[in-house]
Amino acid sequence: MLSYPRYRDRVASDWAERCYVALVLDTDAEYAEVISALSGVLARDPSNVPALNHRGLAYLETGRVAEAHADFDAAVRLAIDDYLPLMVRGLTRERAGDAAGAIADYSKAIEIDPSRGPWVFRARQHESLGLKVEALADYERAVELGNTRAISDRDRLRGEIVLP
Repeated sequence: MLSYPRYRDRVASDWAERCYVALVLDTDAEYAEVISALSGVLARDPSNVPALNHRGLAYLETGRVAEAHADFDAAVRLAIDDYLPLMVRGLTRERAGDAAGAIADYSKAIEIDPSRGPWVFRARQHESLGLKVEALADYERAVELGNTRAISDRDRLRGEIVLP
């Protein structure tokens, strides 16, 4: 049996710890325990945005996209000036095949916090819609902000696009 005491009584405030569960669990049973713990947190405090984000990520990882989307919708309503709920809701829209919706969420997240916004995620959605110039601009911005993983995508698109 897993034990997540830090999630039973509180939910971490920094991004790395909030995503910890989504990165390390292997089975649906482990996710179910975390979902249960976070549901307990939310029963006591329905406006706990980190708990909504984290439970949404756990739902997303177990294929429960509609439930994830509902948690992210609630988090977006509660934290209108926070880029993170928009970013993770964008991931949910991606999984549901809604590239335009994902781009809208990523764009709003970028507007709120350009330095940490989901430039690469938005670039990939632009690419999925055939919008290579827009994708290239996003990859270039990601590289400017220090995202070295975006370099190969940027360079690949530079080779594909002839700019005026």
